Amino acid sequence: MRESPLTSPQAPVPTDAATDGSLDSLPALLDALTEGVIVIDREGVVQLANDSARRLLRLHDVAGTESVENIHESASVFSVLIQEVFVAGRALEDVTLRATTPHGETRWIVFDARPFEIGADGAPWTALLSLRDAGATVADRDRLKRQAAFRGGTLRTLERLLGSEPDPTLYQHILEVVLEILPGVQAGSLIVATDDGRYHFEAASGYDLELLSGIYLLPQELRRDRAHHGPQLIYGFDVREIDLDRQNALLASGPIEEIEVRLSVPILVAGQAVGYLHLDNFDDATAFDDEAIETALVFAAQAGWLWQRLQLDRELHKRRADLEHLSFHDTLTGLPNGDLLRDRVEQALTQAHRNDSPLALLFVDLDGFTRLNDSLGHDVGDTLLVAVSKRLRHQFREADTVARWSSDEFVVLLTNLGRGEDAGRVAEKVLDAIREPFEIAGREIRATVSIGIDVYPYQAEGVDDLLRHANIALSRAKQAGKDRYRFFTEEMNEQLSERLELESELRRALVRNEFVIHYQPRVDLTNLRITGVEALVRWQHPQRGLMMPGSFIPLLEETGLIRELGRLVLDGACRQAKSWQQTGHDLQVAVNISAKQLEESSLVDTVAATLADCQLDPKRLELEIAEGVAMNDVDRTIRTLRSLEDLGVQVALDDFGTAHSSLAYLARLSLTSLKIDRSFVGALGNDPEGAVSEASVVRAMIALGHSFGLTLVAEGVETEAQYRFLKSLDCQQAQGYLFSKPMPADELDALLVAGIAALS
Repeated sequence: MRESPLTSPQAPVPTDAATDGSLDSLPALLDALTEGVIVIDREGVVQLANDSARRLLRLHDVAGTESVENIHESASVFSVLIQEVFVAGRALEDVTLRATTPHGETRWIVFDARPFEIGADGAPWTALLSLRDAGATVADRDRLKRQAAFRGGTLRTLERLLGSEPDPTLYQHILEVVLEILPGVQAGSLIVATDDGRYHFEAASGYDLELLSGIYLLPQELRRDRAHHGPQLIYGFDVREIDLDRQNALLASGPIEEIEVRLSVPILVAGQAVGYLHLDNFDDATAFDDEAIETALVFAAQAGWLWQRLQLDRELHKRRADLEHLSFHDTLTGLPNGDLLRDRVEQALTQAHRNDSPLALLFVDLDGFTRLNDSLGHDVGDTLLVAVSKRLRHQFREADTVARWSSDEFVVLLTNLGRGEDAGRVAEKVLDAIREPFEIAGREIRATVSIGIDVYPYQAEGVDDLLRHANIALSRAKQAGKDRYRFFTEEMNEQLSERLELESELRRALVRNEFVIHYQPRVDLTNLRITGVEALVRWQHPQRGLMMPGSFIPLLEETGLIRELGRLVLDGACRQAKSWQQTGHDLQVAVNISAKQLEESSLVDTVAATLADCQLDPKRLELEIAEGVAMNDVDRTIRTLRSLEDLGVQVALDDFGTAHSSLAYLARLSLTSLKIDRSFVGALGNDPEGAVSEASVVRAMIALGHSFGLTLVAEGVETEAQYRFLKSLDCQQAQGYLFSKPMPADELDALLVAGIAALS
């Protein structure tokens, strides 16, 4: 390796001829140049420097004393570069180095170097350096470098934020990018607001995030006032403002006490601080300049955008969960609805089949809920349904499902039964639980339920079978008197098939007008003259012939078809009464009103419209309402009967004595007649005087009717002894087979012509 002429003591010394006077003419010329010029020798000693060079490097005026080592802080590097000129004789161009002047200043210098004087040995003896101040160029280069780092970091974070689902771990990514690109940041943390108004550490670098993640800071614990929502430089850090437990966690997480300066940048969303980006330096209180603050603000904005994304995502998840819950749960009781029940039953059937174990489905119906809901109001009714649902849930295991099926119906799925019969024991517990009174709206309400049960795998094969069978069993429990349970049997299924077929035929019968009206005379017991008739419906079935009401009226009531039939009978009876009136028979016609009709708010309007259409005197129409129907909702019945009274229509209380109506209510009903039920009349038999108890009951009924000023009508009179006994008690009217059976209007005309009913 060659020795450097700057360091070798054997370097050749230039001859006088080579140097004599060669530099004398240069100073004036060089001082005129704006570019700095220096001439140095092989030893690195400045031989000549013009004014521009001296200003640039702050050199002393005396040449020959300054060494290059005094100019450049890395003299060895500088020397090697100069060596290229002296040894290799090569010129250097646009070399940038940082130089330290004799006054301690740092300057960035760009220089060119080329051989200047050649010695006797043919090697350069001096070198000419032209110097330029590169400070601005280096500053631009650093700035461009920082800008490139900023752009790259920003793009990386945006790519992560936009290219993936919102994830809190992205806070850590944002913080790490800031630490990577921002000079002076040695550690940092990022906190964001939680739903309860506190702040939680989501990211940290230089600190233990696991320890910090257990700390929730209150707004007042965040040091200094941030009401202006701007970045702040905080000098030093005092953890004593935070409670002891959190002090210890903060101190244990890292060198938080050693912070020289903290750049605290708020994370703003809609003008509110939802978090803070903390950037810490432990050495230099001047570490953060305006550019650093601007950079930190950009990344704080990205953290704010992430916070918004996460909040929106949580809200969407919550709404999705709420919608899913609403889709599969009842809004009033919170119980699973029919869709969710079906899904759970299907799963339970699969499991039961796999384990060869029975399961049961219970249909639970609240008895008399419609009447209670109408009388006490829907608010009380809803409160009762919620209370019943809570009691039901309390009776069952976590693994069982209690669902709301309809307004007042619940369905219970029992799984993992030891035996199918166990469902009956559970049903007994439910019945007992519901019988306990409910305290609602300051009043005590008593309720009962009826329960239908089907057990898999005895008769049912799937969800629909279980539901259908349990519903059939529920109907049987209702028919048996309510407040009880019934298991499904195959016999019920057969009866249901017959019922469904009959229902279908009834619907066709209404369309085909297969129903006919027969009329049974009502006679005055003092002279046996016919004073009126009762309209009784019959079904002229195309295959089965004439069918009595008992075989189809209950089904019409249950399906609601009775409303349509009731309107047809009312219209037909009024038209017939008008026809008889036109032929000289001034009769009163009685028409039965069903429970479904009485519930209709339009009943009074329907009656008024029918009378007007038939041009029938309202006094010629009597509406018969069964005592049990009238007592379902007494207040509504009273309002309806008063409106009918205003029309001039007569009203009879039918089946009197069968529903134990209150005398207080009886006095408030707008009645014109009481009809003694046939069961009391029939109990008199052929010897009313001998049937002491039965006769006493009938006497009391007639006396009660007289006390209210009502007309007494005895039903089901079949013997002359009954007729004479009733006449002796001053019962005004009667009807029954003793006088006449029900018959079509044209057959009744002969009796009407005679005007008197002959005793049969």
